[in-house]
Amino acid sequence: MLVAPRDVIHNQAFNVGITEENYQVRDLAKIVQEAVPECRVEFSLKGGPDPRSYRVDFSKIKDALPGFRPKWNVRRGAQELYAACREASLTLEDFEGPRFKRITHIRRLLADGRLDSRLRWTSAGPVAVPASAV
Repeated sequence: MLVAPRDVIHNQAFNVGITEENYQVRDLAKIVQEAVPECRVEFSLKGGPDPRSYRVDFSKIKDALPGFRPKWNVRRGAQELYAACREASLTLEDFEGPRFKRITHIRRLLADGRLDSRLRWTSAGPVAVPASAV
Protein backbone atom coordinates (compact mmCIF):
# COMPACT_ATOMS: atom_id res chain seq x y z
CA MET A 1 0.00 0.00 0.00
CA LEU A 2 2.90 2.35 0.62
CA VAL A 3 3.91 2.21 -3.04
CA ALA A 4 0.44 1.73 -4.58
CA PRO A 5 -0.89 4.44 -6.86
CA ARG A 6 -2.56 7.12 -4.75
CA ASP A 7 -5.59 7.40 -7.03
CA VAL A 8 -6.26 3.67 -6.55
CA ILE A 9 -6.10 3.52 -2.74
CA HIS A 10 -6.66 7.07 -1.42
CA ASN A 11 -9.46 7.22 1.18
CA GLN A 12 -10.23 3.54 0.70
CA ALA A 13 -10.59 0.73 3.21
CA PHE A 14 -9.37 -2.73 2.22
CA ASN A 15 -9.64 -6.17 3.75
CA VAL A 16 -6.06 -7.38 3.42
CA GLY A 17 -5.69 -11.07 2.76
CA ILE A 18 -6.51 -13.84 0.35
CA THR A 19 -9.65 -15.92 0.11
CA GLU A 20 -7.78 -19.15 0.83
CA GLU A 21 -6.84 -17.73 4.23
CA ASN A 22 -10.43 -17.59 5.55
CA TYR A 23 -10.58 -19.90 8.58
CA GLN A 24 -13.08 -21.24 11.04
CA VAL A 25 -12.20 -21.06 14.75
CA ARG A 26 -11.56 -24.83 14.72
CA ASP A 27 -8.96 -24.35 11.95
CA LEU A 28 -7.28 -21.54 13.88
CA ALA A 29 -7.08 -23.73 16.98
CA LYS A 30 -5.37 -26.46 14.97
CA ILE A 31 -2.87 -23.95 13.54
CA VAL A 32 -2.04 -22.76 17.06
CA GLN A 33 -1.64 -26.37 18.14
CA GLU A 34 0.89 -26.88 15.34
CA ALA A 35 2.82 -23.73 16.31
CA VAL A 36 2.92 -24.32 20.08
CA PRO A 37 4.69 -27.45 21.28
CA GLU A 38 2.80 -29.39 23.93
CA CYS A 39 -0.37 -27.39 23.19
CA ARG A 40 -3.55 -29.38 23.70
CA VAL A 41 -6.75 -28.38 21.98
CA GLU A 42 -10.09 -29.79 23.05
CA PHE A 43 -13.35 -29.27 21.21
CA SER A 44 -16.53 -29.28 23.24
CA LEU A 45 -18.97 -32.03 22.38
CA LYS A 46 -21.76 -29.58 23.16
CA GLY A 47 -20.51 -26.99 20.69
CA GLY A 48 -22.19 -27.13 17.34
CA PRO A 49 -21.33 -25.31 14.18
CA ASP A 50 -21.40 -21.53 14.49
CA PRO A 51 -24.22 -20.25 12.27
CA ARG A 52 -22.55 -16.86 11.89
CA SER A 53 -20.38 -16.19 8.87
CA TYR A 54 -17.02 -14.52 9.25
CA ARG A 55 -15.98 -15.12 5.68
CA VAL A 56 -14.01 -12.06 4.60
CA ASP A 57 -14.22 -10.70 1.08
CA PHE A 58 -10.80 -9.78 -0.29
CA SER A 59 -11.94 -9.06 -3.85
CA LYS A 60 -11.55 -5.28 -3.50
CA ILE A 61 -7.82 -5.44 -2.83
CA LYS A 62 -7.37 -8.12 -5.48
CA ASP A 63 -9.13 -5.94 -8.05
CA ALA A 64 -7.40 -2.69 -7.04
CA LEU A 65 -3.92 -4.20 -6.74
CA PRO A 66 -3.84 -7.32 -8.93
CA GLY A 67 -0.17 -8.04 -8.17
CA PHE A 68 -0.62 -7.86 -4.40
CA ARG A 69 -0.20 -11.06 -2.41
CA PRO A 70 0.29 -10.92 1.38
CA LYS A 71 3.54 -12.33 2.74
CA TRP A 72 1.93 -12.84 6.12
CA ASN A 73 -0.50 -15.62 7.02
CA VAL A 74 -2.08 -17.16 10.10
CA ARG A 75 0.60 -19.80 10.53
CA ARG A 76 3.39 -17.24 10.44
CA GLY A 77 1.45 -15.03 12.85
CA ALA A 78 0.89 -17.89 15.31
CA GLN A 79 4.59 -18.75 15.23
CA GLU A 80 5.59 -15.12 15.77
CA LEU A 81 3.17 -14.65 18.66
CA TYR A 82 4.39 -17.84 20.32
CA ALA A 83 8.03 -16.73 19.95
CA ALA A 84 7.20 -13.28 21.35
CA CYS A 85 5.37 -14.77 24.35
CA ARG A 86 8.35 -17.01 25.07
CA GLU A 87 10.79 -14.13 24.69
CA ALA A 88 8.74 -12.07 27.14
CA SER A 89 8.55 -15.08 29.50
CA LEU A 90 4.76 -14.81 29.68
CA THR A 91 3.05 -17.45 31.76
CA LEU A 92 -0.48 -18.79 31.99
CA GLU A 93 -0.79 -16.84 35.25
CA ASP A 94 0.01 -13.62 33.34
CA PHE A 95 -2.88 -14.26 30.97
CA GLU A 96 -5.33 -15.34 33.64
CA GLY A 97 -4.43 -12.62 36.13
CA PRO A 98 -5.18 -8.90 36.26
CA ARG A 99 -2.40 -7.99 33.84
CA PHE A 100 -4.37 -9.14 30.79
CA LYS A 101 -7.90 -9.53 32.16
CA ARG A 102 -9.53 -6.15 32.50
CA ILE A 103 -12.37 -7.34 34.73
CA THR A 104 -9.91 -8.94 37.17
CA HIS A 105 -7.91 -5.72 37.25
CA ILE A 106 -11.04 -3.65 37.89
CA ARG A 107 -12.13 -5.99 40.69
CA ARG A 108 -8.71 -5.59 42.31
CA LEU A 109 -8.93 -1.78 42.05
CA LEU A 110 -12.42 -1.89 43.60
CA ALA A 111 -11.24 -4.17 46.42
CA ASP A 112 -8.24 -1.91 47.08
CA GLY A 113 -10.53 1.13 47.25
CA ARG A 114 -8.89 2.81 44.27
CA LEU A 115 -12.15 2.81 42.28
CA ASP A 116 -15.62 3.61 43.58
CA SER A 117 -18.84 1.80 42.59
CA ARG A 118 -19.19 4.10 39.56
CA LEU A 119 -15.67 3.02 38.46
CA ARG A 120 -14.27 6.48 39.18
CA TRP A 121 -10.89 6.98 40.78
CA THR A 122 -11.07 7.58 44.51
CA SER A 123 -8.71 9.80 46.47
CA ALA A 124 -6.31 6.85 46.51
CA GLY A 125 -6.09 7.43 42.78
CA PRO A 126 -4.57 5.39 40.00
CA VAL A 127 -1.47 3.32 40.48
CA ALA A 128 1.47 4.00 38.22
CA VAL A 129 2.18 0.93 36.13
CA PRO A 130 5.89 0.15 35.84
CA ALA A 131 7.17 0.19 32.26
CA SER A 132 8.28 -3.41 32.67
CA ALA A 133 4.64 -4.46 33.19
CA VAL A 134 3.44 -2.91 29.94
